[in-house]
Amino acid sequence: MTGSEGVVQLSEIQVFDKSFHGIAQDVVDLARSSLGQCDGVGMQLVDRDGLGARVYTDIRSSKLDALQDELDDGPCVECLRTGVVHDLEPVTSDERWPTFAPSARGEGLIACLALPLVARGELIGALNLYAWRTGGFAGWDRGDCSTFAAHASVLLASAQAYARSQVLIAELQARLAAGDDLVYRAQGVLMELEHTSLDGAVTRLSEIADARRCTLDVAAQSVIESIAGEA
Repeated sequence: MTGSEGVVQLSEIQVFDKSFHGIAQDVVDLARSSLGQCDGVGMQLVDRDGLGARVYTDIRSSKLDALQDELDDGPCVECLRTGVVHDLEPVTSDERWPTFAPSARGEGLIACLALPLVARGELIGALNLYAWRTGGFAGWDRGDCSTFAAHASVLLASAQAYARSQVLIAELQARLAAGDDLVYRAQGVLMELEHTSLDGAVTRLSEIADARRCTLDVAAQSVIESIAGEA
């Protein structure tokens, strides 16, 4: 499989077909199978709402990611700090990564390429490519790798947003079932204003909470206050 074929397969993944973690796993598996010179992949996703993840294609990649975290040194750690591409290749001086590089070379690592995952201007993680062939490493195709990372970023951000909305909807449904007055009032307002059903109001209120990164209470209060302000 080529890098372009991997991008096509990324575009075919539906965020509602699998769990967020399952989609993240698909991304690293596709990276390893479609990007040249790639023997293993690790990925770390960060999210302030707790929808982060760490996924790997294999134990070796997991250990190399963990080693960089432990040493606080290496391309992947720096990529998460700066949001730009960092690497360790045969032509790269180990002095750039004085703690990580010697240990990683000792484990048989030949090269590492850390690519930032950026969606809507926000750094959401890093995609870490590893090579440990004993010979024949020709270098990364930076164009293919960057294109893959860009498409993966969009998919992962969408998967995070969908997972977040499902959490909010479940919470809202529970609140409605419990007879929460504030939420009921907001739901009634939305049904009237937007000419929607109860299900539509539930979804809309969760979207407001997601967009504002706030709790359902705050979202419901804002809906009610918006009506009061127009009165």
